[in-house]
Parts: sequence; structure tokens; C-alpha cells
Amino acid sequence: MGKTIILLIVLMVIIAILTKKNILTLTQKSSYKYVKGPRKATFSYKYFNGIEHFQFEFIPNQPVTIHYQMEVEQGQLVLLIGRPYTKERNADIHKLFTESTNGSIEFTPTQIYYTIRLEGLKTRGSARIEY
Repeated sequence: MGKTIILLIVLMVIIAILTKKNILTLTQKSSYKYVKGPRKATFSYKYFNGIEHFQFEFIPNQPVTIHYQMEVEQGQLVLLIGRPYTKERNADIHKLFTESTNGSIEFTPTQIYYTIRLEGLKTRGSARIEY
């Protein structure tokens, strides 16, 4: 019984350290709505702190224009586009949003599958992405 309690405490300390160093991310969402179609995705949330991944298919070696509409009422929202399971620093596209913005991004994919990753940093608002 005593070994179990010690093991749980050690596990909680390890989780706390990994979360603090951003090695482990715990996602928190409030009033989160998500709709994904074949060429678009729409999100809205009252509170979002964490990471969401969405996979899209592109035609390799053909330029793609991704249109986005980000509404950031508070906090920050990070948009990353890259190959699946790519680390943040190796993403093809990395954009930080601190205010509401519309725009587009052009890039040429080198493979079929790409991941669009949204990282909310204590944010409130909505996002729309389509290509």
C-alpha cells in the first residue's frame, strides 16, 4: 500500500515536470466546436489551451494556397503546417496570431499528407482554414 502511494506521487511529479518543460501538453477546451470537410476546417472555442492536429491531403509538387481567418479575442494562437509527426521547429509554416487576422499562405507540398496543428495559448476565439 505504501509503495503504491509513493509510486503515484513520483508519477505526478514526473508529469508536472514534463508539463512545465512543454514536453507533455495537456489540452484544455471549453465550448469547443470543430467541423472538418475535405478542403476546410472550422473551429470555435471559449477557451483553448493546448494542441490540436488535423490531417489534410495535398497533391505533391503542386502549389497550394491556404486561406485562413483567425479571430483571437485573448491569448495567442499558433498555426503550424508540416509533415505528420514533425517537431515544431521543423514545420514548413509557423505563424503566431495575437489578434484577429485574415490572410493566405502559399507553399508547395512534397508529399500527400500534411498536418495542420493549432496550438492555443490560453486563447479565446475561432479559426477557419481552407485550401
